[in-house]
Amino acid sequence: GFEKMCSLLPNVHLAKAKETLRSLFMDSDMMVQQRIAESLPSLCKSFLAYFGNDASRVAFLSNVLSFVSSYESKIRSNWRRVKSLIDCFPDLMAFLPASDIVMSLLPIVLTHITYGAQALKDECAELIIACLRKCVELKADKTILTTACNRTLKLTASASAPARVAFIQLSVKFAVELKEESFVACFEQALIS
Repeated sequence: GFEKMCSLLPNVHLAKAKETLRSLFMDSDMMVQQRIAESLPSLCKSFLAYFGNDASRVAFLSNVLSFVSSYESKIRSNWRRVKSLIDCFPDLMAFLPASDIVMSLLPIVLTHITYGAQALKDECAELIIACLRKCVELKADKTILTTACNRTLKLTASASAPARVAFIQLSVKFAVELKEESFVACFEQALIS
Protein backbone atom coordinates (compact mmCIF):
# COMPACT_ATOMS: atom_id res chain seq x y z
CA GLY A 1 0.00 0.00 0.00
CA PHE A 2 0.78 3.67 0.02
CA GLU A 3 2.24 3.55 3.55
CA LYS A 4 4.75 0.85 2.53
CA MET A 5 5.78 2.87 -0.51
CA CYS A 6 6.29 5.94 1.70
CA SER A 7 8.53 4.02 4.07
CA LEU A 8 10.80 3.13 1.14
CA LEU A 9 11.05 6.62 -0.34
CA PRO A 10 14.06 8.80 0.33
CA ASN A 11 13.21 12.01 2.20
CA VAL A 12 13.50 14.12 -0.93
CA HIS A 13 10.47 12.35 -2.47
CA LEU A 14 8.32 12.38 0.65
CA ALA A 15 7.32 15.99 -0.01
CA LYS A 16 5.53 14.89 -3.19
CA ALA A 17 4.01 11.92 -1.36
CA LYS A 18 2.75 14.34 1.30
CA GLU A 19 0.71 16.18 -1.33
CA THR A 20 -0.68 12.86 -2.56
CA LEU A 21 -1.63 11.91 0.99
CA ARG A 22 -3.36 15.25 1.51
CA SER A 23 -5.49 14.47 -1.57
CA LEU A 24 -6.23 11.00 -0.23
CA PHE A 25 -7.33 12.47 3.12
CA MET A 26 -10.00 14.39 1.18
CA ASP A 27 -11.03 11.50 -1.07
CA SER A 28 -14.79 10.90 -0.86
CA ASP A 29 -14.67 7.15 -1.51
CA MET A 30 -15.24 5.22 1.74
CA MET A 31 -12.95 2.35 0.69
CA VAL A 32 -10.07 4.81 0.22
CA GLN A 33 -10.81 6.45 3.57
CA GLN A 34 -11.00 3.08 5.31
CA ARG A 35 -7.61 2.05 3.92
CA ILE A 36 -6.07 5.38 4.96
CA ALA A 37 -7.53 4.97 8.46
CA GLU A 38 -6.07 1.48 8.79
CA SER A 39 -2.67 2.79 7.64
CA LEU A 40 -2.46 5.88 9.84
CA PRO A 41 0.23 4.62 12.26
CA SER A 42 2.51 3.51 9.38
CA LEU A 43 1.91 6.74 7.51
CA CYS A 44 2.68 8.81 10.60
CA LYS A 45 5.88 6.88 11.20
CA SER A 46 7.05 7.45 7.61
CA PHE A 47 6.13 11.11 7.36
CA LEU A 48 7.06 12.24 10.86
CA ALA A 49 10.57 10.87 10.46
CA TYR A 50 10.82 13.21 7.47
CA PHE A 51 9.34 16.28 9.18
CA GLY A 52 11.21 16.22 12.46
CA ASN A 53 9.88 18.67 15.06
CA ASP A 54 9.02 21.70 12.98
CA ALA A 55 5.79 23.39 11.90
CA SER A 56 5.37 20.85 9.09
CA ARG A 57 5.05 18.12 11.69
CA VAL A 58 2.32 20.04 13.52
CA ALA A 59 0.49 20.69 10.24
CA PHE A 60 0.73 17.03 9.25
CA LEU A 61 -0.65 15.85 12.59
CA SER A 62 -3.43 18.42 12.31
CA ASN A 63 -4.36 16.94 8.92
CA VAL A 64 -4.29 13.43 10.40
CA LEU A 65 -6.58 14.42 13.28
CA SER A 66 -8.95 16.26 10.94
CA PHE A 67 -9.14 13.12 8.83
CA VAL A 68 -9.80 10.94 11.89
CA SER A 69 -12.60 13.23 13.05
CA SER A 70 -14.19 13.46 9.61
CA TYR A 71 -13.94 9.73 8.94
CA GLU A 72 -15.34 8.82 12.36
CA SER A 73 -18.38 11.04 11.82
CA LYS A 74 -19.12 9.18 8.57
CA ILE A 75 -18.75 5.68 10.04
CA ARG A 76 -20.23 6.29 13.50
CA SER A 77 -23.11 3.85 12.95
CA ASN A 78 -20.91 1.05 11.55
CA TRP A 79 -19.29 -0.50 14.63
CA ARG A 80 -16.94 -2.70 12.62
CA ARG A 81 -15.42 0.29 10.86
CA VAL A 82 -15.29 2.21 14.13
CA LYS A 83 -13.44 -0.73 15.68
CA SER A 84 -10.99 -0.70 12.81
CA LEU A 85 -10.40 3.03 13.35
CA ILE A 86 -10.00 2.92 17.11
CA ASP A 87 -7.72 -0.12 16.84
CA CYS A 88 -5.07 2.24 15.46
CA PHE A 89 -5.43 4.78 18.33
CA PRO A 90 -2.78 3.20 20.63
CA ASP A 91 -0.20 3.34 17.83
CA LEU A 92 -1.35 6.81 16.76
CA MET A 93 -0.95 8.11 20.33
CA ALA A 94 2.79 7.48 20.05
CA PHE A 95 3.02 10.45 17.67
CA LEU A 96 0.68 12.88 19.43
CA PRO A 97 1.15 15.37 22.25
CA ALA A 98 -1.12 14.92 25.28
CA SER A 99 -3.30 17.87 24.28
CA ASP A 100 -4.17 16.25 20.94
CA ILE A 101 -4.93 12.94 22.63
CA VAL A 102 -7.31 14.62 25.08
CA MET A 103 -8.92 17.04 22.60
CA SER A 104 -9.18 14.76 19.53
CA LEU A 105 -9.02 11.05 20.37
CA LEU A 106 -10.57 10.93 23.85
CA PRO A 107 -13.90 12.49 22.75
CA ILE A 108 -14.29 9.87 20.01
CA VAL A 109 -13.66 7.05 22.47
CA LEU A 110 -16.02 8.58 25.08
CA THR A 111 -18.74 8.83 22.43
CA HIS A 112 -18.43 5.17 21.56
CA ILE A 113 -18.25 3.91 25.14
CA THR A 114 -21.46 5.84 25.78
CA TYR A 115 -23.50 5.41 22.61
CA GLY A 116 -21.57 2.90 20.50
CA ALA A 117 -22.22 -0.77 19.92
CA GLN A 118 -21.86 -3.17 22.83
CA ALA A 119 -19.01 -4.86 20.95
CA LEU A 120 -16.93 -1.66 21.40
CA LYS A 121 -17.50 -1.00 25.11
CA ASP A 122 -14.60 -3.00 26.61
CA GLU A 123 -12.12 -1.77 24.02
CA CYS A 124 -13.25 1.83 24.55
CA ALA A 125 -12.80 1.50 28.33
CA GLU A 126 -9.29 0.19 27.75
CA LEU A 127 -8.58 3.02 25.29
CA ILE A 128 -9.69 5.66 27.80
CA ILE A 129 -7.24 4.19 30.29
CA ALA A 130 -4.56 4.15 27.56
CA CYS A 131 -5.25 7.82 26.78
CA LEU A 132 -4.96 8.76 30.45
CA ARG A 133 -1.82 6.65 30.88
CA LYS A 134 -0.21 8.23 27.81
CA CYS A 135 -0.89 11.70 29.21
CA VAL A 136 0.94 10.70 32.39
CA GLU A 137 3.86 9.26 30.37
CA LEU A 138 4.08 12.51 28.39
CA LYS A 139 4.10 14.44 31.66
CA ALA A 140 1.10 16.45 30.53
CA ASP A 141 0.48 19.59 32.49
CA LYS A 142 -2.22 19.59 35.16
CA THR A 143 -4.67 21.47 32.91
CA ILE A 144 -4.58 18.68 30.31
CA LEU A 145 -4.93 15.99 32.99
CA THR A 146 -7.85 17.82 34.59
CA THR A 147 -9.53 18.23 31.19
CA ALA A 148 -9.16 14.50 30.55
CA CYS A 149 -10.61 13.65 33.96
CA ASN A 150 -13.47 16.14 33.61
CA ARG A 151 -14.42 14.77 30.19
CA THR A 152 -14.47 11.28 31.65
CA LEU A 153 -16.45 12.33 34.73
CA LYS A 154 -19.16 13.89 32.54
CA LEU A 155 -20.34 10.33 31.94
CA THR A 156 -21.66 10.25 35.53
CA ALA A 157 -23.85 13.34 35.05
CA SER A 158 -25.37 12.14 31.81
CA ALA A 159 -29.11 11.63 31.52
CA SER A 160 -28.20 8.56 29.48
CA ALA A 161 -28.16 5.28 31.40
CA PRO A 162 -25.59 3.83 28.96
CA ALA A 163 -23.25 6.72 29.81
CA ARG A 164 -23.52 6.03 33.52
CA VAL A 165 -23.02 2.31 32.93
CA ALA A 166 -19.98 3.16 30.80
CA PHE A 167 -18.55 5.18 33.68
CA ILE A 168 -19.01 2.24 36.05
CA GLN A 169 -17.28 -0.04 33.55
CA LEU A 170 -14.46 2.46 33.16
CA SER A 171 -14.16 2.93 36.94
CA VAL A 172 -13.62 -0.77 37.47
CA LYS A 173 -10.83 -0.84 34.85
CA PHE A 174 -9.44 2.42 36.22
CA ALA A 175 -9.27 1.12 39.79
CA VAL A 176 -7.63 -2.13 38.73
CA GLU A 177 -5.23 -0.95 36.02
CA LEU A 178 -4.27 2.67 36.64
CA LYS A 179 -2.69 3.64 39.93
CA GLU A 180 -1.24 7.00 38.97
CA GLU A 181 -1.38 9.44 41.88
CA SER A 182 -1.63 12.41 39.52
CA PHE A 183 -4.86 11.04 38.06
CA VAL A 184 -6.33 10.18 41.44
CA ALA A 185 -5.69 13.79 42.50
CA CYS A 186 -7.19 15.15 39.26
CA PHE A 187 -10.29 12.98 39.63
CA GLU A 188 -10.67 14.04 43.25
CA GLN A 189 -10.36 17.70 42.22
CA ALA A 190 -12.85 17.24 39.39
CA LEU A 191 -15.35 15.58 41.77
CA ILE A 192 -15.06 18.51 44.20
CA SER A 193 -15.58 21.21 41.58
